[in-house]
Amino acid sequence: MTHPKHLELLLDGTPLAIERIKQAWSGLSTSDRVYLLSVWITDTSTDLGFQRWSHHQKCLIDLALADSNPYVRYLAAKTVSEPYKADDAEETPDYLKDKARFEKVQADPVPLVRSASEEGFKLFSLELDDPKSFWKRPQTERLALVNGVGEEGENLAKLLRYATKDLLPSKEITIDEMLDVLLQYLGSQGIGKRVAQSEDLADRFRDGFAAYQVGESVKELWEVIPELPKALSYALIDSLPETAGLMSDIPPEVIESLDEHQLEQLLYRNDITLKKLRRKLFKNSTNKNLREAAVASQHFELRDSDISKLVYDPRESEEAGKKKVNELAMLATLCRGATLVQMQAICYLINDAPDKFHSGLGMWATIGFGETLQTQRAKRLSSDALHYEVVAMRLFERAKSLSPIKMDESPEELSDELIRLKDLIVSQNPWQTYLNLKKDVPLSGWKRMGSYLPEVYIRDVDLPKDSSENMDEAGRQVFDLLKDVSGRVKDVSEKDRAELSSLSKAITAISSQMADSETLTGKRVAALQAQIEKLVQTINILHVFIVLAFLILTLLLLIRFVVDP
Repeated sequence: MTHPKHLELLLDGTPLAIERIKQAWSGLSTSDRVYLLSVWITDTSTDLGFQRWSHHQKCLIDLALADSNPYVRYLAAKTVSEPYKADDAEETPDYLKDKARFEKVQADPVPLVRSASEEGFKLFSLELDDPKSFWKRPQTERLALVNGVGEEGENLAKLLRYATKDLLPSKEITIDEMLDVLLQYLGSQGIGKRVAQSEDLADRFRDGFAAYQVGESVKELWEVIPELPKALSYALIDSLPETAGLMSDIPPEVIESLDEHQLEQLLYRNDITLKKLRRKLFKNSTNKNLREAAVASQHFELRDSDISKLVYDPRESEEAGKKKVNELAMLATLCRGATLVQMQAICYLINDAPDKFHSGLGMWATIGFGETLQTQRAKRLSSDALHYEVVAMRLFERAKSLSPIKMDESPEELSDELIRLKDLIVSQNPWQTYLNLKKDVPLSGWKRMGSYLPEVYIRDVDLPKDSSENMDEAGRQVFDLLKDVSGRVKDVSEKDRAELSSLSKAITAISSQMADSETLTGKRVAALQAQIEKLVQTINILHVFIVLAFLILTLLLLIRFVVDP
């Protein structure tokens, strides 16, 4: 550790250094005195190269307590506490010196010095038990008493209730004084960190009562919010953890008591879950700010059906189209919980909207926000989750080419391998087309058939590559089977439903066989094809939609067991 050159002889760790400090003290600047105290007394590191003996430290403390600068005295006073002596013990010279030192601190004219020893970590403070006595103290002493308290949420809530009810109306205390006490308790690092440390200790020692106390402490602070002035409530709303110890959620009555501004601040916290409330506000609230706060979290779950309702028809009215695009713009700007493909679809719908549906150049900024949120999500995902969501993006990219939303764009022609998908394409609705394709073949299946899907791009993210360029043999067998079934369906005509029970038994038999199979490739696929052949003959050409339902179910099971990696 390198010290200032002019202080080297005062910091060599020898007894002579202490004698030098005594003679130099009056001529040192305040910053030099503070520095010496920090090295000799406060610093606990072992890289100084010398041992700090207690009698040397006490010598410096005595120098500092006699200093004219209150801050220097305060730093020394932080290390002074009332000495302990058993009732029948003698008053030794060391005890008398420690007692005189403590009394000198207590007699200091500056409250900061007198209360210095009250600062720092402490499990509890007896002075917080009596609100009336606490609020009669000078403000500096109040701050020292609540500083570093481990829990004590119940007592702090009691202090705040008493001050709000009995002292504020008579102006014996100000809101700012109350707020400063609360902020000092919450701490510069936040109460969440202290709660996490307490929870960790409780878990390590399997102390259920300690975990209960942590939860009760935080719960009391949540429950006092409705009774406090707004300025104090915002400080708690912005700081308290959602769960603590054995407390699993914010008390419902507290949430119900919040006004719209308080609730908005709570919802903008990304660490607050409240999934049901976020969903409810997004769907039903008429307050624009609350709806935006509800979606601006990773915990908000945007549903595919939400986007379906926002897919516009380019020919619909300007008013209806603008309403949908404005909603899409809000989601693009704020919705951190949207999946990669949902954000891709939102940005696409904004970009390709007719000019009459959006405000022109403003859409580029909106799309930029959407791409930023997409990048942030991609970087949060695990490798496997990212790969899965990228497959969904690629499938949507294919849906866009098969069903462009713009009226002047021509859809892509289906290849022979994919011709059976023709009935799944919804004209000028790429999102519904994507949903149909995903329902027909699960994403895990499309993942194995990546050669049928175009590549996609996410800004500033290296996307996973396909494990193979071409569809594997199992995937080809499934597609061949799909084509075969598609042909059979075309030949089915409407008949009675008398054979429905036979159909049900057949489905159950195939499902049972599939459940007992570990892999379904080669001969097993052929065996299942034979089962389908036998069932078609047995059913004797049932009602079209009944057979179709059976075939679809069978194929979904096939795809699940054959294509799924």
